[in-house]
Amino acid sequence: MFDPTTFDNLKVILEGYVYDLDLDNVIVVTDRSDLVNLATMSRSFSISFKLPIENPTPTVKIQLEMIHEQLSGELLGKLEHPGCRVKIKIYEVKESSSIDEILVERLKRIWGKSYDLKLYVTQQIPENRFHHQYSLETLMLVLEVDGEILLNMVEYAMDSIKLLSQE
Repeated sequence: MFDPTTFDNLKVILEGYVYDLDLDNVIVVTDRSDLVNLATMSRSFSISFKLPIENPTPTVKIQLEMIHEQLSGELLGKLEHPGCRVKIKIYEVKESSSIDEILVERLKRIWGKSYDLKLYVTQQIPENRFHHQYSLETLMLVLEVDGEILLNMVEYAMDSIKLLSQE
């Protein structure tokens, strides 16, 4: 019988919650990826979603990763508490490269001090559109017992895209 890893269990929690929200028409899932990287012997799962409205809205991508040391440590029984990293990216396209500092501060308040928030702005030529990417990364490993933290991240992500959609 297959013994699921911490990664597998956290993935099921995240994926199930997001798809339940999609079924309830709270969000729309736009992409999903489930990868095993044989070069680094790591696992990665990501799911992307947006608000179910007609206007273009920001898109969120939540990525769950388990690196080699965590995965092998768990499988070999050498780690007592294996965990995963979580990265969140929020993408939006704007007509301007300007950064709203108040908006960035509001996003920091939503996510709190446990997440490192970075903003990247790139220009698309010749359309002269600007791609804003808000990147958040957990400063701690998410353990199997921390499934509720993943649910909170989905809620924070939905709050973030609602805030960005109000601009």
